[in-house]
Amino acid sequence: MNNLNRFIKTGKDKIKKDETSRVVYRINCKDCDYSYVGQTKRKLKTRIKEYINDIKKKTVNSLSVISSHRIETDHEIDWPNTKILDSERSHYKRMISEMIHIKTQKNGLNKQSDTEKFPDLYLPLLEKEF
Repeated sequence: MNNLNRFIKTGKDKIKKDETSRVVYRINCKDCDYSYVGQTKRKLKTRIKEYINDIKKKTVNSLSVISSHRIETDHEIDWPNTKILDSERSHYKRMISEMIHIKTQKNGLNKQSDTEKFPDLYLPLLEKEF
């Protein structure tokens, strides 16, 4: 049966990954199994651009952990394949999601101070899920 629903598609245009905002993301190293988990309310491409430009800073003490890893190991970061792990409008829920993903990654570059508000008591439950 021919009807208009076959020809007219409704819905929103799909947003490109790097145009999305309010996300939790993971950036992998191309040369080893280390990764970094972060969250941002801005567009993902804006945050990635900041990481890429971070290496140009004059003082070593103010470098991000990603830039420090790049300098110390001479490794390359897999910027184009940054993975969105979660999308959440609520800042509080996004922060919890980020902490969960930081705690459950295998070899993380994140500082453990990023997860101080997340008790280790919950880790056995999370390891079953992830």
